[in-house]
Amino acid sequence: MPKVALRERQTELTRDLILEALADLIGEGRLAEFSMQDVADRAGVSLRTVYRHFAYREALLDGFALWAGKRFQAVGGAEFPKRVDDIAPLLRRKFAALERLAPLFVAMTRLDSATGIGTPLAAKSVRTIRSALADVTADLDPKLAEAVVWIIRTLWSHKTWVVFHEEAGLDSLHAGATAAWAIDLIVEALRQGRGPDLNEAEEQ
Repeated sequence: MPKVALRERQTELTRDLILEALADLIGEGRLAEFSMQDVADRAGVSLRTVYRHFAYREALLDGFALWAGKRFQAVGGAEFPKRVDDIAPLLRRKFAALERLAPLFVAMTRLDSATGIGTPLAAKSVRTIRSALADVTADLDPKLAEAVVWIIRTLWSHKTWVVFHEEAGLDSLHAGATAAWAIDLIVEALRQGRGPDLNEAEEQ
């Protein structure tokens, strides 16, 4: 292997060690209190090495979110629906991929909840789900249509998977089946012309 390629590989491996160490610390609930030295110690590298890759704490957190997104893509969990009938099957696949990266995405969810830093995939998922649902939400009041998008986006979210995983104790098979079933029920209702009842909501 050429020296340049070897150096790049070593740089990548060191970066992975640092980000994996951060995932461990966040997963342990230490998001607010960890120091760059804590990350260095957990990764088994020098503090100087951490700063060489990430000049400050915020850069480390941003780098972690990008890295988590790339890891998710690498295990095949980042495919987005093009049609309404793609949503439920792809959600099952996504949840299976999340289980393969469980500690990482438990940490990512905690980071997102505390700081609002999410993976670059999050905004794309809203756009693609809205587009995939366009045909079955076309006749809804626009605000209700957007609410339906966000209900399904919430079911699609890695945060929902973490709730199933951490609080309900469900594996990806059961979590994916349950969330996909809920999506199928919503879509079928919309196809039958049954959406949220705005009149009933106003009466209450």
